[in-house]
Amino acid sequence: MQKNRKTGFLVVGGLLLLTFAARAAHSLDLEHVLGKAPAGALQLPNVTGQAPWQNTPDPGAELPAGKKGQLALTAELDRGAVLQHGDGEVHVAVTIDTHGLGVGHHVPTDFVVVFDHSGSMNGQKIEYGKQALRELVGRLSDADRFSLVAYDSTAEVRVPLRDSAREGRSAWLRAVDELAVAGGTNLSAGLDLGLSELSRARSGGRAARVLLLSDGLANEGDTTLSGLGSRARRANQLDSVLSTIGIGSDFDENVMTSLARAGTGAFYYLAKLEALPVLLNAELKTASETYAQRAELRVKLEPGVKLVSAAGVSFSQEGDTAIVPLGSLYADYTQRTWLTLRLPTDKLRASAVGALSVRYRRDDQPFEVEAASLPKVACVSDSGEFRKRIVEPVWERAMLEEELSRSKEAMGAAIRDGNAHDVDNVVAAAESQRALAESLGNQRVVSELAALSHASAPAKAAQAAGGSVRSTAAKDQIADGYSVRSAAAYKNVSPFAGRR
Repeated sequence: MQKNRKTGFLVVGGLLLLTFAARAAHSLDLEHVLGKAPAGALQLPNVTGQAPWQNTPDPGAELPAGKKGQLALTAELDRGAVLQHGDGEVHVAVTIDTHGLGVGHHVPTDFVVVFDHSGSMNGQKIEYGKQALRELVGRLSDADRFSLVAYDSTAEVRVPLRDSAREGRSAWLRAVDELAVAGGTNLSAGLDLGLSELSRARSGGRAARVLLLSDGLANEGDTTLSGLGSRARRANQLDSVLSTIGIGSDFDENVMTSLARAGTGAFYYLAKLEALPVLLNAELKTASETYAQRAELRVKLEPGVKLVSAAGVSFSQEGDTAIVPLGSLYADYTQRTWLTLRLPTDKLRASAVGALSVRYRRDDQPFEVEAASLPKVACVSDSGEFRKRIVEPVWERAMLEEELSRSKEAMGAAIRDGNAHDVDNVVAAAESQRALAESLGNQRVVSELAALSHASAPAKAAQAAGGSVRSTAAKDQIADGYSVRSAAAYKNVSPFAGRR
């Protein structure tokens, strides 16, 4: 027993070293993101035009000048060339900036909490949860509305969505006090009822937030990832954002991160129960600062160009246009999304890439902001010429914010699934990026990728240890990766809040 405990400490300790390094890198990256764009970056002009969706001009028509006070849409490529017969991948940093566009008032919020009170929530978990809900109720303004949906083997609306004037906050607090543990975990029933309650009472001019809290595996109802994900996407159709909080070591991190991504919200891995009120308050404050809703990034791709990834978010395709859901946009904020494109590399030529626009709703009216077309990217055969055309400050951010974070999520999944070969595959992919970093002399990226490679041994040890050691190590890695790739979802709180 003592030997196993010692092994567990060593495994978790080794992975925490990588976690702390990633947190430090993330802190530095935020300063870089908010700073002035580096010289030489292929930065697009700001907004070139705005139009309601139904009145978008015909292709080739001159767009009206951007209006004063309109959000800014910019993009930067991390390279101006790809290697012939290479992977053809290009990273695009898409930035939506609403600084100076404060909403000027507290946006009334519809706040729906979907609360797991199954048997595994017994003891401190449910008591901390109830206390957090009491504090949330105390922070709601008279204009805000609140709903509580509790689920175990079934789901029940404990507080219908309405403001405090109807019954008073005392009724809400009584409903919280009456929560007690029972039954299994029918997550799908909880989501269905929470979204139905939001839909039933939804009205214009309000922001909406659905917050899912669970400590366990979905073991009743629809437990499929596709079925649960379709429910999370429905939140966006209701002009809402869905965030998730996983408590302890038993919840399914794959489900909870997938739901948060589909719902364009934040994912919290709550290891410290006392931090729960902080997370709920941050979600409420962020919702009250909503500038626009149901935002989507539209990427019009030139022939032969494909969108490979959008920071892990599922996207759809309409003809030659890829559509990436962004959810809500917040006032006085910078939101970045990393796109990974794949360009043709069969011929030596300069290829057109595409153009970007953002559609969103504000004050119940649809708008579209467009940016100029992305610069052409050359396909070259000489590796020296290829390296010269890398825009290193942008490339560095792409490696640290997107590629390293994606690798950490993959490492966490490999630990969870218990396949040592999957760990090796993550390391091999990182090593290929590391070789390019070394050729560029970028020691920061080299160091971070080396740390990921060195984490393979403790990752495999965590796989072998099993139990809580394996579960905790997997959750740490996945939460770290998600927090950086989806940093825009954490406006008023550190993505590491509530962690060990």
